[in-house]
Amino acid sequence: MEICPVCFKEFPTNELENHVETCLFLHSSDTSSEPNRTRGRKRSSVLLCNGGPSTSKHAKLQSITNPLTFKRPLPLEMQPSSLDNFFGHSEILGKGSELRSLLCKGEVPNMVLWGPPGCGKTSLANIIRGMCEKSFTKLRYIGTCGVNCGGRDLEKIIMEAEKAVKLGLHMVVFIDEIHQLSKRLQDVLWEYILRGTLTLIGATTENPSFCIKSALLNLLRVIVMQKLKRSDLIAILEDTTRQLSINVVHNKLFQGTNCKRPVITHSDITWLVDTSDGDARIALNNLQLMLCHDGYGSIKSEMKKSHMMYDRRGEEHHNTIAAMHESIRGSNDNAAIYWTARMLVSGEDPLFIARRLVRAASEEMGNSDPNSLQLAVSTMHGCQLLDRGDREVLLAQCALYLARAPTLKREYFRLEKVKQVIADCHGPQPSVPFHLRNIPEKLLAELGVDNKRSFMPEGMEHLKFY
Repeated sequence: MEICPVCFKEFPTNELENHVETCLFLHSSDTSSEPNRTRGRKRSSVLLCNGGPSTSKHAKLQSITNPLTFKRPLPLEMQPSSLDNFFGHSEILGKGSELRSLLCKGEVPNMVLWGPPGCGKTSLANIIRGMCEKSFTKLRYIGTCGVNCGGRDLEKIIMEAEKAVKLGLHMVVFIDEIHQLSKRLQDVLWEYILRGTLTLIGATTENPSFCIKSALLNLLRVIVMQKLKRSDLIAILEDTTRQLSINVVHNKLFQGTNCKRPVITHSDITWLVDTSDGDARIALNNLQLMLCHDGYGSIKSEMKKSHMMYDRRGEEHHNTIAAMHESIRGSNDNAAIYWTARMLVSGEDPLFIARRLVRAASEEMGNSDPNSLQLAVSTMHGCQLLDRGDREVLLAQCALYLARAPTLKREYFRLEKVKQVIADCHGPQPSVPFHLRNIPEKLLAELGVDNKRSFMPEGMEHLKFY
């Protein structure tokens, strides 16, 4: 028997060489997945020991009474370690769900996690990482971010995955913000996923249909994760207070004079939930900020409710303007004014809203109410002249008028019908008749062209669009 120089376990002499090679690979995977470790820090034994880390996360947190002592933000410290303490998304991760069953069996499918910030995408990936790092599984894990993942970085990941295959293991690759990954690198990933060299988990806040190439998307399951519900956020905050030994009281005035632990009230937890807009990361960061200030009543006014998920260049930008347009189309003035105000509060450009109102007036009202288009154009012109506060009244007036105006979408549907006829044309499009061309009448007479013929192209005289 000889001792392995990496894990210091005893193995037969004829098996030692193969074991050392495997052991070195496991160590390289462990260190490459955490590049920010300090050089003098003790090596993690998660991948090398059957018993896992010697100190549990819960015990570690119990010894910390002040969140300020964390070297990392509270959301990172409080990431769940298993599906049992993962809150929310019961429809996709609840007991009996397909994804949970696969993960419990140690099977990780190729998938992309699509949802708003702070809904638990990275936390779920962290749980999968912990599952891969258990010594009895044949899965190994590497994580990166699409923002700073270049060609060389992806090449290193693929080399590690190929090494794992040779050792009878399988690599799970997590790419956060996968929508930032270039199309060329997505093609590279597609090839190795197709071969079965690696399993890909992507996370994105953007619509995968728009930001991931269709060939790669066809190999992935799209897991839709919604904003966290109010009850889920309350459960997360209450679990955090338990793990950090924070007293939760009804009134701070009656907490007791001998209490040395941090204190927070039930109303504070409710306030944190109401101002986080379904984002657990915001709720936990604000909790940490609250606990760092002994008299935090004054800082509540600074933590404004400005966390509505709205990216003026992202998907939510288009979702909200579409909701306003659909409300006008459905003659629902209540919803039309709501979505208009929602965009204004979120910081949307008033001119962008005004341009969409012009389109809605032409597309939905058409000639049934010509004043609609005139009002919409005047609204857009007014928005160009006035300050932001004054523009809001113009937009609200226009949105309400359009939602209450009679809708007659004949012009829009007729235009779509004509476009479909043009698209379905086999061969070249019909030529413009001679008598409609920009040709002098004298030349037409010399050519013997009758200028009283049909205005439609030859062979389409029978078609009626209006």
